[in-house]
Amino acid sequence: MDWQPEILYKDLYICIVNKPFGMLSQIDKKMEPGINELLFEYLGKPNFWVMLQRLDRMAGGLLTLATSKRAGNAMRAMQIAQQIHKTYLVIVEGVPEPSVGHLEQYTKKMANAQKWRMYDEPIEGGKSAILYYQVLGTINERSLLAVRPITGRTHQIRAQMAYKGHPVVGDKKYGKTEWLNDFSLCLFSHRIQFEHPITKAPVQVTAPAPFHRDVWSQFKDVDIVI
Repeated sequence: MDWQPEILYKDLYICIVNKPFGMLSQIDKKMEPGINELLFEYLGKPNFWVMLQRLDRMAGGLLTLATSKRAGNAMRAMQIAQQIHKTYLVIVEGVPEPSVGHLEQYTKKMANAQKWRMYDEPIEGGKSAILYYQVLGTINERSLLAVRPITGRTHQIRAQMAYKGHPVVGDKKYGKTEWLNDFSLCLFSHRIQFEHPITKAPVQVTAPAPFHRDVWSQFKDVDIVI
């Protein structure tokens, strides 16, 4: 694949890249390579390589990888300790109320389906799912949100916003919305902040909001103050 990665941060230990919508995070069962494999080749096959997060093919934005075992282990520990702060831009159907709030449920994978369900009360085999959100703007009964997940559960933002009654635009799997023409989701990993596990310097990386894309473009004049 002729692909030039948009690398937004790189040092001896960590690499952060802006994943395009429509690309896999890593190779699938059909052996289609993802960012993980393509970037590994592009950077000359580093001696150590581990992906620290994943995004659905239909989503876009920041992905973080470690090129040092020491950094990889430290970053994983930081994830567990909730010391890595991620902010997503998300367009949802409707207008969430209140305009600034948090959601706290329990999530569990549905049997025989690649889908997760939310519960208000603890359930056997379920895990806590917590996120904070802020409405940045509303146009034509759709709202642009800044979302900060505290827990990093699979499909958390998608399932939790749908459970609240505001599914992610384009996410017909989880809510009452329509597929977009390119089958993308209006979900974008926008910012990541953490203390560098080796140098201890503060790291903040922000990917440009995808306002050049359909649906997103109607929010291009909204100030992203997070």
